[in-house]
Amino acid sequence: MKYWLRLPLSGGSAWKAVTRAWIAMSSYVIMPASAMTRRMKIKLIDFGVPEDRRPFRPHGNDVGADVYIPYDCTLQPGRIAKVPLGLGIEVPGGYAGYVFPRASMAEKGLVCELPPVDSGYREEIHAIISNISSQTQELSKGSRVGQLVIPRLSADFVSELGKQRGTDGF
Repeated sequence: MKYWLRLPLSGGSAWKAVTRAWIAMSSYVIMPASAMTRRMKIKLIDFGVPEDRRPFRPHGNDVGADVYIPYDCTLQPGRIAKVPLGLGIEVPGGYAGYVFPRASMAEKGLVCELPPVDSGYREEIHAIISNISSQTQELSKGSRVGQLVIPRLSADFVSELGKQRGTDGF
């Protein structure tokens, strides 16, 4: 198996933050060469999203695809909005979709919650946006509200429960 050394040292402001975090943990990331070139096609289900507002990855190496708000929205401090995105996705088994917050929104106190879009879900997906700031926030129709990310998940849960560790926590 061929391995490539991937240094996360280029890209936009989001990559700079990720790069700093990775460098703090280690100076490099090693991954199989096949992981660098593997692409997956995700089928979109149309629930009224305009063609120019479908999920879009501005750069080929972006992890997430931008998603857009379909209408103007005012979000009061401490409130949560369930924003329909006008689309659904067919996620393969072993994967899940998430709408991650954009850094530019998060710095204003607007964050996307992360309920998973499971592989069997075929309805319209929503961005769940919380205003954790102390100010009213305005979101304009057509603004990018999050990034649709589809990571591979692997967890095997067993039916036998062992001795619980850390039972004093929450």
